[in-house]
Amino acid sequence: MTHYQVVWRGPVLRASGIGIASREYVLALHRQGVDVKVDTKMKRPMKIGSGQLKKLTSFIKKS
Repeated sequence: MTHYQVVWRGPVLRASGIGIASREYVLALHRQGVDVKVDTKMKRPMKIGSGQLKKLTSFIKKS
């Protein structure tokens, strides 16, 4: 089996529709067992639920 990591570059911290879609893609990949790292340029989130924010923050901090 091949081990790989998906680096997701997208607006996961935005409150807009594209931000919601981006977060859902990341979370869906994670639910399927994919190792996901999030690369974002934003410094602070815009109105995201605390549960999603905690999980996304762990993906952002991956190296």
